[in-house]
This record gives sequence, structure tokens and C-alpha cells, in this order.
Amino acid sequence: MTRRYLLAFRVTFVCGLLLGTYLPLTPHPPRIISHYDTLNHATAYFALALAADLSFPAASYLFPKGVPLFLYGWLMEILQRYVPGRSYEALDLVANATGLLLCGLVSRSLKKTLAFPSPVRASPERSEGERGQG
Repeated sequence: MTRRYLLAFRVTFVCGLLLGTYLPLTPHPPRIISHYDTLNHATAYFALALAADLSFPAASYLFPKGVPLFLYGWLMEILQRYVPGRSYEALDLVANATGLLLCGLVSRSLKKTLAFPSPVRASPERSEGERGQG
């Protein structure tokens, strides 16, 4: 994976964290799909985990990524207790964990699928071994 892609995934991850911090701590966040709050949570944490996993592809998924993201979601739920009009909801934690677990299950195959080849650098001269085969 090239540095450009890693940078793009890391920027996406940081933007996801910023949005994931702003939305739960806002008294009246915008309603995207109001009837599907649980699906929104699962999808958001799937996307956040995927961005984290693709940002740091060499690190394993569970402890450096999955567990901290779950704890981050738990912290956001705890902090919502102190935001007017918001409340702690255990179902949101279940939805967050579902998104994280689904990402953990599919991220390995996604990383293989998205493994971008290194740019091929054309060499002006062929090596000794290539000259003899030619």
C-alpha cells in the first residue's frame, strides 16, 4: 500500500474520530436516518474500525484497534449522560460492538483485496541475470 493511501486512510480515521466525538456530545445532532439509530451506530463503528485497520495495516486488529474503539464508544455513551437531551443507551454499545466485530471478520479479506501493488519502477538497465536469459 502506498504512502498516499495510508495518508488518506489516516485522515479518514481522524475525521471519523472527530465526527464520532462531535455527534454524541451535541445536544441536538442532525438526524441522518432517525428511525435506524442502531444501524447508524453499527455502520459508523464498522467504518471507523475499517479506517483504523487500513490506516495501520501491520498492527493486529483486536487490541490496538478494536478494543480501544469499543472503549472510545463506551466513553462517548458515558459522556452523553451529561449532555442535555442525551442519555446513556446500552443498545448503542451493542450496536457499536456489532460494527466492530463485523469489521474484524471482514477486514482481513478487504485488506488483501485492497492491497495496492507498489509502483513498478522501470530500470533503464537490465541486471546481469536478465541479460543472460534474454
